[in-house]
Amino acid sequence: MNAQRYLGSPHSIRREIAQLEESKQYFLERASSITVPVDHIKVQTSTTPDRVANNVTNANSLDEEIDRLHSVLWKRENNIMKMIRHMHDVNYMQVLFKVYMQGKTIKQASQEMGRSYNYTLEVHKKALAAFDKKYYDFLHGKKKAELPV
Repeated sequence: MNAQRYLGSPHSIRREIAQLEESKQYFLERASSITVPVDHIKVQTSTTPDRVANNVTNANSLDEEIDRLHSVLWKRENNIMKMIRHMHDVNYMQVLFKVYMQGKTIKQASQEMGRSYNYTLEVHKKALAAFDKKYYDFLHGKKKAELPV
């Protein structure tokens, strides 16, 4: 995994959470919108599945997955913030934080930093290269990130 992909992973996790939330809402709507036919004949057993219970069960399963992903997201964001803080170059830290933690474009980051777009683009490129070099072993699964406290 390269630096840009790792730094962008919280965005991917957030997108996955949003998709799961949408699916959960779908199942909850299906569970609450099912109409039950009113028959004069009462049947104690049925071969038809309980659609309400199945939809509620599916929604609950998605809820558990959403909770798990929120935990992964929280840990990933905290780890990334620590890694960015240990870059030892203020410009690198600033641009990486704005782009990957705050979700801003490079153009927005350049305006907030009071720098030209081209300068910020170059700093971003250099920051990614420095991040990749500093955390190469971690990014390539060779060891855990060792961050000073």
